[in-house]
Amino acid sequence: MGDGHGYKSCVPANALASLDRINTAIVNSKSLDDMLDAVLGDILDIFDCERAWVLQSRKPGADSVHMLAERYRPGFEGALALHGEFPIWEGLDAFLKINLNSNGPVRFDPLSGAPDFVHGPMLARFNIQSQMVMALRPLNENPWFVGIHHCREEYDL
Repeated sequence: MGDGHGYKSCVPANALASLDRINTAIVNSKSLDDMLDAVLGDILDIFDCERAWVLQSRKPGADSVHMLAERYRPGFEGALALHGEFPIWEGLDAFLKINLNSNGPVRFDPLSGAPDFVHGPMLARFNIQSQMVMALRPLNENPWFVGIHHCREEYDL
């Protein structure tokens, strides 16, 4: 589906059915790992993306973040291949803060006016063309971030 600017859109055509699909994956899972794997697999299909992931930030002021789970299409391995732990640099710190200060998903795509820091080392290393991220705040835990990456081409999310 195009947007008139030459970018593809990945908004699910049937959002309610997509939510039901994710809910089913959550309800039918026997463990946290199974649930994350199932939900991220559904997210890959729903958003037609190359990578879906869940990142957990450490305590405030920590110098690294931890990739809890990741699903990807062949050839698009991500940060989990780096053993899941990677350092926080200035751009990533700003990225996490933007997401924590948002009440919904944050787009980083050609039409979103994403700040320059988004074009940092992780973007180039993992060929991220467009991404969308949402912060989750579990009770009594540090924030989680759920995200998708489009790597083959830019998308208007």
